[in-house]
Amino acid sequence: MALLEVDGLRVRFDVAAPGGGIERIWPVDNVALRLEPGEALGLVGESGSGKSMTALALMGLLPRGAVLEGGAVRLGGRELLALPERELRRLRGDRIAIVFQDPSGALNPYLPIGLQLAEVLEVHRGLARREALRRSARALGEVGIPDPEARLAAYPHELSGGMRQRVAIAMALLCEPKILIADEPTTALDATLQAQVLELFAEARRARGTALLLITHDLGVVARSCERVSVMYAGRLVETASVREVFARPLHPYTLGLLESAPRLAREGDARPELPSIPGMPPDLARLPEGCAFHPRCAFRGERCERERPRLSPLEEDSGGPPSARRAACHEKERLGAPARVEELA
Repeated sequence: MALLEVDGLRVRFDVAAPGGGIERIWPVDNVALRLEPGEALGLVGESGSGKSMTALALMGLLPRGAVLEGGAVRLGGRELLALPERELRRLRGDRIAIVFQDPSGALNPYLPIGLQLAEVLEVHRGLARREALRRSARALGEVGIPDPEARLAAYPHELSGGMRQRVAIAMALLCEPKILIADEPTTALDATLQAQVLELFAEARRARGTALLLITHDLGVVARSCERVSVMYAGRLVETASVREVFARPLHPYTLGLLESAPRLAREGDARPELPSIPGMPPDLARLPEGCAFHPRCAFRGERCERERPRLSPLEEDSGGPPSARRAACHEKERLGAPARVEELA
């Protein structure tokens, strides 16, 4: 049994239409994910593809106006979506925790960080304040914050952005969760801090067997940190496979575009290449095109792509062999080649 199983997850918003009335959009549409103990899964895609909304749905933290329209989320075989809010609060921060992209928004600016950390242990472990503060200081030290006992009295604004992110990670790991969701945790960090944060996640996996769902738009981060990757576009999964399979031979043109758009170091003497980009813009979710949502931007599109939505399916459905674990939602996936290797981006 997988640690986390997500099947058919759908999130809907009802928004005002430009000419009056209501339009329905699905920022998360029939998403399925699977996460094993100790595994790292990367969830990638452009801004607006539905990655963060998926994470919020898994945590039961959808914003006002969002409707959880369907699907199942099972943690260790236990269905989460049917739980009352009180039960979900017991799980959040304990068995499943999240690190948000902006630690300034996740931390209370009016409370010292020590109290914010200690509260997690008081609520989920029933510890007295003194013991909770002692363990909080130890957690800060484990994420590389110097003089952690003194830092307990600091307010979030007194710390650098990198240190605030470390505090958020320490808070998420305090109760040794089974699953850690990291939503763009390295976006605002420089390369050195990014490497340090990724090493913190790797250490949590090694020491505690924590499973990691890493949400990012950076394929280099995925190459360094994850075993499997799922690619999202317009609220839907378009490809899922092992990292090596995706980097060796992507089966969806969108994945191919993301790989080719990733910057690489030029070798000495090489002309400075122009960085490729994916043409066009992500679609308006209220006005998705017929057929494949990516086809207006796709160089591989055919007539079938314009009229028929592709299913997330294996490379060779009629091969007669055992079913493959990798899937792609593309009518033209057999035509795609091999643009990159994992080592080039890691």
